[in-house]
Amino acid sequence: TSAHSKYNGSCPCDGITGDLTLKVSNLTGAGAWGQRTTTHTLNIVFEGCESMGRIYLSGTSGDNNITVTDCSFTSNTAGNCKVYSNANGTITLTNVDFSNVDIPVNLNHKVAGTQTVVIENCSFDTCGSSAYDYSAPVRVLSSVVGATSELTVKNTTFTNTVANSLGNDDD
Repeated sequence: TSAHSKYNGSCPCDGITGDLTLKVSNLTGAGAWGQRTTTHTLNIVFEGCESMGRIYLSGTSGDNNITVTDCSFTSNTAGNCKVYSNANGTITLTNVDFSNVDIPVNLNHKVAGTQTVVIENCSFDTCGSSAYDYSAPVRVLSSVVGATSELTVKNTTFTNTVANSLGNDDD
């Protein structure tokens, strides 16, 4: 019996009990996702990974520090949003290729504090979609009082991209 079925989908565990660093190198299809419930800092590092799935961290407890270097996201097969976080922390994307992805970077900062985003030497080719009212190659917003998002984009190319601004306020 798996732990998941044994406890009807709710394992009796403490979750992350201290700051945590996860480093993934040279893995095709890599990804990370989940709901944050502790105040500990989560550091996620991806290096040299190809055809990544997604990095999707929800929950506003604790800082999410995400570093992606020399990686690629090349399809929508593992969910349409590839990089998402709504907590404080630093997100750094360096030499990342986004190709044929509807919603590559979609960040909605939902807690007082600062979320810093640096996108450098990346490429976005055939990204975005008119099918979603929140679609853009890079979408960064703060949706609560006291939340600050700082975005820096350097030496990054956008080719054949679509942004749709139908006014989704992403509550």
